Amino acid sequence: LNELINEFSLERVQKGGAAFNITKLEWFNGQYIQRMDNENLLERLKEFIPKAWLKNSDLLLKIIEVEKPRMNTLAMFKELAKVFFEIPEYDKKLLPWKDSSQDLVLKNLKMIREEIFKIPEGDFEKKRLEQIIMPLTEVWGRGELLWPLRVALSGREASAGPFELMDILGKDEVLKRIELAIEKING
Repeated sequence: LNELINEFSLERVQKGGAAFNITKLEWFNGQYIQRMDNENLLERLKEFIPKAWLKNSDLLLKIIEVEKPRMNTLAMFKELAKVFFEIPEYDKKLLPWKDSSQDLVLKNLKMIREEIFKIPEGDFEKKRLEQIIMPLTEVWGRGELLWPLRVALSGREASAGPFELMDILGKDEVLKRIELAIEKING
């Protein structure tokens, strides 16, 4: 207390009122979250997520790794992670990349489905998926292939990348979600 008294000076008190910047606070909080190790973050997230999700901590740790860069608060995690536990609802108008036609989206999703179907279950991981699908983007267009794939998997414009989503969801769930997207387009 004596130290505070000695350091205080009326000449250093500002005349304007203090401003509280919630955006800056959330940014700082996001930086803190990103620096946390995933196990510690999982412990802190337990009160923000459904109890059913806690049955598979390995899966949650993978999801945390992918979603942590998009989190500014612990409460955000539930909405970000929901895509891994529930098949998302979305409008088929979200599937096309820019001005792509529904026919092109349908063709591209079917092509990706066939490529994914060929991948053995043991090879279904991010790096291998990139090795198989990225060469197709050089021929058919990056946005034209990856955008509809991301939307089919997440139901969102902004989400983790399609390779991260596929790695976490697994082959069966990925094929199921692509098939649902194809059905949406077909009406």
